[in-house]
Amino acid sequence: MTLAADSQWSAARNELVPFIGERATALFAHAVAAGSGESAFAGSLRRGLIDSGEDLENPRVTETERLLIDWGWMLGRNPDAIDDATRARLDASFTPALRGILVRFAAVTRDASRAADSSR
Repeated sequence: MTLAADSQWSAARNELVPFIGERATALFAHAVAAGSGESAFAGSLRRGLIDSGEDLENPRVTETERLLIDWGWMLGRNPDAIDDATRARLDASFTPALRGILVRFAAVTRDASRAADSSR
């Protein structure tokens, strides 16, 4: 990943963590990066989660973390294809302001994932 992409991602991450916590931010970031396809960045995030004790094959997550993981995968694959049921869950779970922060973080995460792949 380029220094600029890393700096932008770190700033977006630091904006999000106070709202949803370190663990949820890491799970969301991994879901977005992995959903966007194989990438060195997704692998790095995966290793970080595993090193911190996460079982990504059978994660023990809260309902909110499950929503973030599911939505992250959707955002990684195709941000324009979020189904109505997921939108309703997001509306019920997060304020419009926090949804905006999450979307910006997901966009920066996708960009960082692409930058990591192009720099290999």
